[in-house]
Amino acid sequence: MQIIQLKLKNFLSFGNSEQTIDFSEFNTIVGPNDTGKTNIFRAINLIHLLLNERVTPSESYYHNKNFEKPFHIELKIKLNKEEKNAIRNYFISTCLNREFSGTNEVKMRSEKIIETIMSKYSHKLFDELYEEITIVVTTSRVNHPPDIFLKIHKNDKIINCDYGDFGKNRPAKRGGYSLSALAQVILTDIANSFSVINNIIEHGKGKIPKLDEWEFSLFDYIYDNTNAKNFVSVGGFRFDDYESRHENNNSFLRLREFVEKIVPDQESVSFQTLIGLILRNSIVRTIDIRSRPKSILNPRDLEYQNEMISISGENIVKILMSMQHSKNPDIKSCYQTIQKNFKILTKNIELEITLEPKISKTQSKELMEYSDDSTYIDNRQTLGTLTKEKETINQEFGIQLVKNKIPIPLEFASSGTMELISLLTALIGQKNKVILLDEPALNLHSILQRRVLQLIQEAVTKNNNQVIMITHSPYLVNPEKIRNLWKFSPSKSGTKVINVNQALGDFNENDQKKTIQRLHNSEVRAILFQHGVIFVEGPSDKMVLEKIDRHMTDNNLKGPNIEEHEWMVLDVGGKDSMPLFINMAKRLKLPHTSIMDFDSLMQCTRRIKLEKDDVRTSSIIGYIEKTDGLSKQEQNLIKKLENKIIKTQKKNNENRIQFWYPDEALKQLNKITLAHNMYVLTKDLENAIRIIATPRDSKPLKALEQINDLLSQNKIPSELKNTMKFIKTKIKTRK
Repeated sequence: MQIIQLKLKNFLSFGNSEQTIDFSEFNTIVGPNDTGKTNIFRAINLIHLLLNERVTPSESYYHNKNFEKPFHIELKIKLNKEEKNAIRNYFISTCLNREFSGTNEVKMRSEKIIETIMSKYSHKLFDELYEEITIVVTTSRVNHPPDIFLKIHKNDKIINCDYGDFGKNRPAKRGGYSLSALAQVILTDIANSFSVINNIIEHGKGKIPKLDEWEFSLFDYIYDNTNAKNFVSVGGFRFDDYESRHENNNSFLRLREFVEKIVPDQESVSFQTLIGLILRNSIVRTIDIRSRPKSILNPRDLEYQNEMISISGENIVKILMSMQHSKNPDIKSCYQTIQKNFKILTKNIELEITLEPKISKTQSKELMEYSDDSTYIDNRQTLGTLTKEKETINQEFGIQLVKNKIPIPLEFASSGTMELISLLTALIGQKNKVILLDEPALNLHSILQRRVLQLIQEAVTKNNNQVIMITHSPYLVNPEKIRNLWKFSPSKSGTKVINVNQALGDFNENDQKKTIQRLHNSEVRAILFQHGVIFVEGPSDKMVLEKIDRHMTDNNLKGPNIEEHEWMVLDVGGKDSMPLFINMAKRLKLPHTSIMDFDSLMQCTRRIKLEKDDVRTSSIIGYIEKTDGLSKQEQNLIKKLENKIIKTQKKNNENRIQFWYPDEALKQLNKITLAHNMYVLTKDLENAIRIIATPRDSKPLKALEQINDLLSQNKIPSELKNTMKFIKTKIKTRK
């Protein structure tokens, strides 16, 4: 099974605007904290609980506890060949379990015809009913469990399934409608299509013809012939009842084998519960993977079982042990591959499953009679108790780490090591699964995180798994594969979901290439996890702003506290790159502002088109026109100021002509930049902190030395105080 699509509305952090996520083989979900990323796993888990008939109160899932707006979840899935065969065997078994009306002879002949149809034409009949299935969860009443039903798609047509009753519409009221049995619908249509079938049923005369020309779509029949009061019933059944009536039904035996492989003690099956079992068998969740593995005593079954859907400290020992002792060589090989990769990643720490005897003592009390005659009073004997102690020897299975032949106690192992065991078990030990990873590799070094990303990609390509990963690590984001990279963003109306590839898709080809190149830098990818970003022109600007912010925060000087608000300062690599990053932030719905040097606003290095005029202006004004667009009033001002541009010649370079706005234009130009979310220094940053002329490569170091010296004297230049006030205002207005 694979998850194709998830839709959420009024569910937990998701508001009234429906959000849609389309999934492929490897999916990455990013975004700042508290934006509802984990809620997609909660939605999948709720569906799992409801399909497996676990009563779940609905009130905790409403968005902002607004019970007037029902929440809605849709999970579209695609089944694999084995799962499709199981559903087809279920439909066949259901049809063969049908009792027809009429005399005993008519019943027998009807059953014989249905058996023939099922043996030769079941694919033709049923394949349309499980090609694409959507599981829907919605609410009608607050204090009741959510409703769950299935939608089956064929092109633009949809039919619904409620507890095995199929129809174009959902029933308005359960029980208030008529049902047509699936087998009877099929038999009626084939009898109407071939007159000889009627003769066989009624009189036993004739031979069942070849039905290759029989044109019957069960999906279309349900779509065209059902309504709110009439449905086609595909009933469920108990295994023991069915087996007593149909002893040698191969379809039933294959269905039962499939079901019992997932849940050995399952007693019955219906269409909806079968979908629930498929979901249960397909989804693997890593839970509390940083906790230490717990030892287990005398496990009942050492054989590996595919129904394991969670990997955690609670059950990791049993999973690894069952893989180690599996009779299936492929599963045993997976265990050895886990050991091998663990040893490589931890630099020669070996992973072993140990078996040790464990003595436990239990106490019991027994009644005893005193034999002394004096204990008899009024012909009654006094009784006492005797405490006995019993020793029991159990075999304890656990995980042991060994380095240089010396065991390492688990309590001394790092959280990252514990996490690595669970991750390797999920990624290497599972095949044909949907693996849900919530914050994997959180405690691992960046180099190991990159290796984990490779393992995740191999889990997809080699083990045919689908992976849905939530992460806060830029090292787990592959910039080459952003087609299924989803960014979650907060808004007043609820979580918004943005596909990064689509968001950047309307860039021109050159800007797209540049953006992908920038995203290869892990620091640039880090903006995907922030509540906002402050763009600066170079490394000196970044160092100085971060240093001042930390100083103001540590000394309670009411600074912007950038890190605490989950914003970041990003060096864009020069003022010419600023428009690219601003456009990227806009498309990703990422709050942002820019801090620019004086020359970016005052030196006129650009020519732009304003209506029909070709106008000389500065870099920043050019950026604004390219990203936001200038208002009519702003355009008129830029045209007017062009006449005041001063032409200068750079010293020692007769051929170098420069154009500058006059100083008196700064105030007017600053109004434009502030209106477009930019702050311009009245000097460049080096002059603001009084750095002497320095080679370009040495500027960041000199800037850091100078600002450290100023801050040690508790001095912050007024220019930079104003800058921090501007940043604080922007962060505050975006909260």
